[in-house]
Amino acid sequence: MLVLGLVLMSLTQAAISVLGTGSVLVNPDRAVISLLVESTSQEASEAMQTTSSLIAAIRSGLLEEPAGDTDEFNTAQFTLNPKYRYPMTGDGSPVLEGYTASHGIDLVVKDIDNAGSRVDALVRFGGSAVRINGIRFEVSNQTTFEDEALQLAVKDAVRKADLMAAAAGLCRGKLVSVSSVPVSRGPIPFAPSARAEAVPLTSFEQASQAIIAEVQASFESESCSD
Repeated sequence: MLVLGLVLMSLTQAAISVLGTGSVLVNPDRAVISLLVESTSQEASEAMQTTSSLIAAIRSGLLEEPAGDTDEFNTAQFTLNPKYRYPMTGDGSPVLEGYTASHGIDLVVKDIDNAGSRVDALVRFGGSAVRINGIRFEVSNQTTFEDEALQLAVKDAVRKADLMAAAAGLCRGKLVSVSSVPVSRGPIPFAPSARAEAVPLTSFEQASQAIIAEVQASFESESCSD
């Protein structure tokens, strides 16, 4: 919702305060797949080694995929936790059964058209040890579009200030202050898409993303010269 206001500064002068909004609609060009690779063994070292071997096999397999050498394989987290078996009756102490090594990874797919085939490949190479936690779509040159949206927001603030001043029988004066207003960004939604059997089992339809900027601006008002 846009917030507009005339703030009384004195008996002869009023400040014009406006919220300007700028929006640029863009199409995501890359995907980030969040996955977790887990293995459990009686010994902590074995669990870690198994997980490392699985990740190495996944990375090697992905390199054979179309444009696989352009992907980024980034570690997001790593945990090693004991696994206990607890008595059914509540009596007695828990028994240590082994250790679970978990390796969280963000796979950045720079060719967004390969996102679906990458999910299939992860399951194929990692099997039941791989859990796909989610996928999000991003714009690689986000800053460029954020700058464009910010410029549009400032222009929108000037336009609204002119409109408000005219409605009050005044003219917009010089700029007093302007500041950027934080805008929350939600995830880019995706939806599964039914395709022919010749294409990967998993596919996605990417939605366009609106990059939004807002500015709070204040202007002096003045009498209009004839």
